[in-house]
Amino acid sequence: ADLIHLGAKFTPCMREDPRILEQVEADRMEENKTGCCIYNDGTGCFQTGQSTCPSLIATLTRWKEDSPGPESRVSGAVCGQDPRYTL
Repeated sequence: ADLIHLGAKFTPCMREDPRILEQVEADRMEENKTGCCIYNDGTGCFQTGQSTCPSLIATLTRWKEDSPGPESRVSGAVCGQDPRYTL
């Protein structure tokens, strides 16, 4: 599993592992719930979820229907992927 996360390729003789596929899908679903937590003073930003973005000193920004990201995406993070939110 660690090799796959590091970018290793499946060779023809390898079988798909359902546990790995389930974990990759779970990771993707969790990442789609994140956004870019931008410090209010403009000193930086990081990708995280709503519960870990400190609301007193930062704002969580996500793509939305009325303000989509590249290719009209409305889920996932914006940190480093959208010049409107990259510091």
